[in-house]
Amino acid sequence: MRSNFFHAWSGLAACAVVLALSFSPAGLFVSPALAQPGATVTLKSVPAKDGSKSETVTLRDQKTGPIDKGSGIFYGEGHSYALSAPSGWVLDTQAGSSQGLVAVFYPRGSSWSDSPVVMYSRIVKRDGRSLEKVIRADIDYMKEASPEIKESKKDPIPYGSQSKLAQLRYLSADKNGNVEAVAYMEEPDWVVFCVLSARNQEQFEKAVPALKELVSSYHYLTNQVQIQK
Repeated sequence: MRSNFFHAWSGLAACAVVLALSFSPAGLFVSPALAQPGATVTLKSVPAKDGSKSETVTLRDQKTGPIDKGSGIFYGEGHSYALSAPSGWVLDTQAGSSQGLVAVFYPRGSSWSDSPVVMYSRIVKRDGRSLEKVIRADIDYMKEASPEIKESKKDPIPYGSQSKLAQLRYLSADKNGNVEAVAYMEEPDWVVFCVLSARNQEQFEKAVPALKELVSSYHYLTNQVQIQK
């Protein structure tokens, strides 16, 4: 089991199992491999402002292992979003399950337990808070456990055809020597986190471009999610 993360867990909403698929901003294209036993998940997109019809896509839940350069939908009650593994990285829907992570990312040829650098995603309810208040609550919680943590604000990461910006924070001085970067993407009811965690500064700096690539792949799909067991 991978351990010694210092990113906060409290208050973060867990997503349901990630569905491996291919997708485009214009719609969802589900792989036939998803026709597996499990929950049926219906994603109903919100009608566009121009009056175009909404789209309903029904997916079959599946559990799988590592997927090279995999893409997937992260979903739960009231939210769904998609991410793709960066070039040279793997999406794994099983390795982080014991730590409450429905999907994790690590470089090809390594593993979740032994890689010096990994990434994962979580989501938290805004509950009427501004993005800055969500970020502050997240970092303040970490500092309660590790007061020595140092925070630095970095240039935002563009995503969504470069029209949106993910707020980026670097976190260091962890007692175990870990270094982290957290990208925060704001949605009307949620804030999505993409976290990069490295065992040392050298590995961290090498992996920052992969975090930016992960964030640039992010698409929020819909808050209209129905899950039937």
